[in-house]
Amino acid sequence: MIIRNAWKIQKDVGRSRHGGEGAIENWHIFESEDWQSNLTIIGFDILPPGTSIRVHKHIHEEKLYFIMEGTGIMTVNGEIGRAHV
Repeated sequence: MIIRNAWKIQKDVGRSRHGGEGAIENWHIFESEDWQSNLTIIGFDILPPGTSIRVHKHIHEEKLYFIMEGTGIMTVNGEIGRAHV
């Protein structure tokens, strides 16, 4: 069993991935070597206003997104959705 405090994990701050705009903050809380599963990562990103991650494919993984504040726009299977908190 692995227990971690997410707030004590080193964050990575850098350019957005997949050709997106701006700088994002990213934490990898658990990674594939932490368990015996097809699950590859549990983490979270903070995207400040004006940042983006360009449309890209995830063939062998699933992602969950939580909009905590502001508005998020996401494209899934060619369909654009918007969430506002």
